[in-house]
Amino acid sequence: MSLWTFFQSEPKKRSPHKRALKIPKQIQRASFCICWKGSYTLEAAVVIPLLAAYLVTMLSFFTILKIQCEVDEALMYAGRKTAVESSIVDSEEALLLSAEAYLLYALRENPLIEKNIEHGVWGIALWKSEFWDEEIVLRAEYVVKLPISCLGLGEITLSSQNRFRKWVGDRPLEQEGDFVYVTAHGTVYHANLSCRSINLSVQDTTIGMIPFLRGKNGQIYYECTRCEWQDSKKERVYYTDYGTLYHKNIACSAIKRTVERIKLEDVGEKRPCSFCYGS
Repeated sequence: MSLWTFFQSEPKKRSPHKRALKIPKQIQRASFCICWKGSYTLEAAVVIPLLAAYLVTMLSFFTILKIQCEVDEALMYAGRKTAVESSIVDSEEALLLSAEAYLLYALRENPLIEKNIEHGVWGIALWKSEFWDEEIVLRAEYVVKLPISCLGLGEITLSSQNRFRKWVGDRPLEQEGDFVYVTAHGTVYHANLSCRSINLSVQDTTIGMIPFLRGKNGQIYYECTRCEWQDSKKERVYYTDYGTLYHKNIACSAIKRTVERIKLEDVGEKRPCSFCYGS
């Protein structure tokens, strides 16, 4: 037997160290999965609480926004009511009590306020409000409870403010004689809007009928030199009862009036209208 054949037929022997290091294939395959499962568990333990905290924070933000809207609306109601009462009540203490009563009435039985504001509707304070000569400034302060505590902060203080003008009663109507009416390019002023020179009654007809028409004062109509034909085939023209011209364009400045109401002392060099004040 040759030396090579002897070694081939002899069973292979391994050292004890190599046999001890042999790892079954089942364990080798399972170790990789166990590593990934542990990674998923660690990520879930970190990410899910952060995601939940983020969602709760966003919901808290919208809840606080809704609370502010509810308080602002109630503050507007209380301010309007208090502004009316200020016409007969001079005491600032009495006006403050009235504002608080109206605020409580507006927010009564509101579950959002009762649940999220400390002490409910009674926790909204108006003691920083001010009452001036002609204005009322209502300032509301309240504490909103947060659903979760962040960095040791479990509540937040909010405030709302609105200004109102005190109601002083109806003002007397201004005397009509103190005001007059003028047009943009007119040279006269008018006593009232019913004057026929500014309250024009524009009518239309065919150009062939113009020679046969007469105005309210018996006047005949002449062609207006301000307006031009927009359409050579158009046969309709426009005129007024007291005017002396017929117009090819209804937007002509001679029949279009822009009336402004001013004080009599501001008429300047304009003279009185002969129709309103007589000749």
